[in-house]
Amino acid sequence: MNSGIIIVFNNDEQTINVNEIVEILDENNFKICLVNNSNSKNISKALDKIKFQSSTNSDVFILDNKHDKGLKYAVKAGARFLLNETEFDFIIYLKSDIIGYFKEIKECFNQLDVQKESFTPCPTRSERNVLRDVFPFEEFLKLDSSF
Repeated sequence: MNSGIIIVFNNDEQTINVNEIVEILDENNFKICLVNNSNSKNISKALDKIKFQSSTNSDVFILDNKHDKGLKYAVKAGARFLLNETEFDFIIYLKSDIIGYFKEIKECFNQLDVQKESFTPCPTRSERNVLRDVFPFEEFLKLDSSF
């Protein structure tokens, strides 16, 4: 099972717990794209810390959007970036404001592997459908998704 994660960060550097994220990455084998969707230097520094403190830093990618163009834009950019690296069975995205639930993400991948058809991927109107195997983390937590 080849799985990826996209985490979208906006102007919320106070919610970034570098050590917690690094610990979770070190315990699991995920390819992860950290998207800075705010052009904030503080967020960029925190994301760099995550990448270089993680023992799996070759599987951590950082994408800096110069302007906040919305969640869907950030998720699509992260998905394109990850899909250029390798093929994925599925990708889960989450916003940094729910990163406290990040420890449950391994169980989400297990659920997807067993019953992928019961989950709804990100909506898109594109024929190329970059988002066909990208799922919102909120779907697993049964929270409202604002996508």
